[in-house]
Amino acid sequence: DLALGMATELEPFVGTYSASGPSEATTLAHVTYDDTALYIALRCMEPQTENMELVGSGRDDNVWLGDSVDIFVQKPTGGPFYHLIVNPEGVRWDAVHTDVAGDTSWDPDYESATLIADGADGFWNVEIALPWAAMGWSAPSRGDALRANICRQRRPLRELSSWSQVVGGFVEPGSFGSWQF
Repeated sequence: DLALGMATELEPFVGTYSASGPSEATTLAHVTYDDTALYIALRCMEPQTENMELVGSGRDDNVWLGDSVDIFVQKPTGGPFYHLIVNPEGVRWDAVHTDVAGDTSWDPDYESATLIADGADGFWNVEIALPWAAMGWSAPSRGDALRANICRQRRPLRELSSWSQVVGGFVEPGSFGSWQF
């Protein structure tokens, strides 16, 4: 359950179904919410920060071609799903999907921040505050659910991992897990 006022740590990320083994780098995710927004905090352990591929410089650039995290949210009844991608430098891509292709004209007003820490124990963090209103939703009530997934890509390794296991790619709404509020 996602507890109001306290962030819930999600289960460890797993490799794609087609991966040959576990991910080399751990990803830690915490999620919480309030009446205003959904809050997501990620720590992406990265022993090779100097080798990260950072793609894009402006909103809706092709950030998914480099190191990045993807966040997907959808109502439990299905319908459109919302997709955010953020790279370690804070460059954002966002879209609403009514099918697999995303409509990038959806430019929600949300907050995000990133931090890169170099070194042998290197990592990068991303924090996101996604207002319910940006998706046209009301805040959930206790007991409500949300379909979601969080995915990570490491380049140039092409290491893919996710909270709810995907088969081969990230845009797989059939692979979304469920968050209970």
